[in-house]
Amino acid sequence: QALAEANKGDIIVFMPGHAQTVIAATEFAPAKAGVTYVSLGKGADRATFTFGTNTTANIPVTAASCAFYDILCVSALDSVVAAFTISAADVILDGIEIRDTTDIEFVTPILTTTAANRLTIRNYYHDGFITGNACTESISLIGVDSCLIENSRIAGNFSTACINMLTTASTKVVIRGITF
Repeated sequence: QALAEANKGDIIVFMPGHAQTVIAATEFAPAKAGVTYVSLGKGADRATFTFGTNTTANIPVTAASCAFYDILCVSALDSVVAAFTISAADVILDGIEIRDTTDIEFVTPILTTTAANRLTIRNYYHDGFITGNACTESISLIGVDSCLIENSRIAGNFSTACINMLTTASTKVVIRGITF
């Protein structure tokens, strides 16, 4: 990540079977604009990001025009607040899977701020714990302008909503091809 250059089309590739532990928000912090993160593996061979030891561990996306492809996110600790916190424009999440397990859930796997304009979430799968009590929503859009969520599956026990638009109104949100 340190060698990537902003807005030069750089691609960071995770080899099949790559395992990344995220124990704090600074552990893996994409902060260079225009960088793409791709996992070469499929299914169980995808890059796996495990969040644990701290409920505030997350991937804080603060740089515009970043893209993330085919990454599996699991929590090793109940009530991790978010896997991705998006506070930059033109971010793409494609092929992201959130996998909760018995009594271990994310609170809000994808959480945005008002800066997450033109967000695209595609081929997203949240395999939530059906009888859990920690998850409030799968995706939380806060004041997002122009968001596309498509071709996704969201399953779980959400105390608020599968997709929640709260606090500040989100505009021009398109949701299509979703199974809840």
